[in-house]
Amino acid sequence: MGKKDQQTGERKTGKDKAKKTFDKYGKYTNKHVRMMEDIKEKQTLKQIIQEKENEKENENEKKETKKNNKKGNKK
Repeated sequence: MGKKDQQTGERKTGKDKAKKTFDKYGKYTNKHVRMMEDIKEKQTLKQIIQEKENEKENENEKKETKKNNKKGNKK
């Protein structure tokens, strides 16, 4: 363990970086904000991809039902 200053009780070397960062920036650091933005981007991309896939599936189902309806009418 590092030695502390007798008068203030703080570390002499000043290596408590996490505490200082929290004191400066609070709960949300720049790194945290960047990470959250990346997560939001990935989520929106996933949603867009899923919507496109759902549209394709719906179109395929419509085509199949039309084919089935035409076959049923001819009989």
